[in-house]
Amino acid sequence: MIEMTLGRNDGTAMPSERGVSAILGFILLIGMVASISVGILLFAGDAMEDAEQRSANERVEQSFVELSQQMRAASSNDDVSHPIDLDVGQSGAVVKKDTGHITVTSDALSKDINLTIGTIEYESDDGTKLAYQSGAVFRETGNETQVVSAPPVHYEAETNTLTLPVSAVAGEQKLGSGDVSISHNNTTTFQGANVVQNEDITITVKSDYYRGWESFFRNQAGDTSVQHVDHENRTVEVEVGYIDLENAFDSGVTYSSDIDDFNEEFGDETRKGNLPPMDPVIEELVEDANDDSNNITDLSDVDDESELSGMYYTDELHIGKHESLSADASDGNVTLIVDGNITIEGDLTVDANDDNALRVYLTGDFEMTDNNAKVEPTPSDGAAKAEQLQVYGTSQLDAHFNKGNFHGTFYAASNDWEDPNKLVNSNGGGEGMNDDYQVIFNSNPTFTGALVAHSSNLHADAATFTYDETLEGEDFDAYPQGYELPPDLTYLNVVKHEVEVEQN
Repeated sequence: MIEMTLGRNDGTAMPSERGVSAILGFILLIGMVASISVGILLFAGDAMEDAEQRSANERVEQSFVELSQQMRAASSNDDVSHPIDLDVGQSGAVVKKDTGHITVTSDALSKDINLTIGTIEYESDDGTKLAYQSGAVFRETGNETQVVSAPPVHYEAETNTLTLPVSAVAGEQKLGSGDVSISHNNTTTFQGANVVQNEDITITVKSDYYRGWESFFRNQAGDTSVQHVDHENRTVEVEVGYIDLENAFDSGVTYSSDIDDFNEEFGDETRKGNLPPMDPVIEELVEDANDDSNNITDLSDVDDESELSGMYYTDELHIGKHESLSADASDGNVTLIVDGNITIEGDLTVDANDDNALRVYLTGDFEMTDNNAKVEPTPSDGAAKAEQLQVYGTSQLDAHFNKGNFHGTFYAASNDWEDPNKLVNSNGGGEGMNDDYQVIFNSNPTFTGALVAHSSNLHADAATFTYDETLEGEDFDAYPQGYELPPDLTYLNVVKHEVEVEQN
């Protein structure tokens, strides 16, 4: 007898087949759940490890900050050992001697000061490095170095004194977590380096953490203080003290506080930096102009058709519409001293060769509402250069460019300008504008050259700002012959402390 297997011709599985499919589906479901669970566990494990590593790095970072504080305290105390509970995880930290140097040079010094520095360094499993070096704590990740705790380099404005304490770590060893004692070994002072009046100071730091030193000096002394960064040799060179203004216009806008440029007209030619105010020079010029023995010509005595050549003085300068004032600097520099405000509605023009300029110094405010303040092209090369028209104002100057064409340099350096800018909301020109900026552009002025100020705002779509690249690298004076800025650094206090760190 032949047995027959019953089935359906429509392709639908019989009950036995459905049972097999259900079992397979259940097995697959279990596999999927298991895979997902493993993935979640692996992800959670990685995230947990990352969180733990970050937490460990933060603990070590705080421990290094406390270490720097105790090192500083030990530097000023010969007799007391300073204990600290150091947290450097399981990896530990390494004390390295002579890992770099700080060199101080100046024409005021009989010889250069060259100081070696050491490092206490921790490296985590994720590659993050934390380092103590001469009073500072740095955090390095990849090619980025951040200042966690600044070195104790400081400037005292009242006494014009720069204090540069350098801490050197004695010996080489490995430190683990636990009790560590810090003690002072020796201090060397450099008495011959005290007085540096009328000279600048160059500080060169060679270190694996040179990027951190660069960041510190840029933040404390401004971008202009950093003269050179050598990535290959891991070196940063900083200039402080008396500042020569030759390079003041190497950038389109140099500001000490803030800029606002909603239309990006300032472009990439901007930098943050502190340059010295011209107030002392301008005050001396005004004082000398009021002394008849100096033979400075009163501008009111000059014929309206004459071109200026020489040195002039006036209480206020207002070039009205359809009026003009010309300066002939083809054979020598021209100086105009204004003990008051300048308002330009007409034309201020300069004829100059490559070596000379019209320099304008004012004690008041500057406003340009129309027409031109510019350099006329010379017959020889047909080129007009911004350096041939230079305007210098005090640290409290307000400036407003409303219309017209300005081609020159404008210098009103300030670290303490006080708002508001009273020009932008006067006479209805710029009514309701933000007056928190020292130099403001609105309406449709054209500015070609370079600007140094506390702060600047370019407020209008029609306003244009262009850096005159002929200024870059140019060597020119900022003041008449016989005048110069007084030094902002008189005393230099350099001291080297040798400190020892030992595991208890």
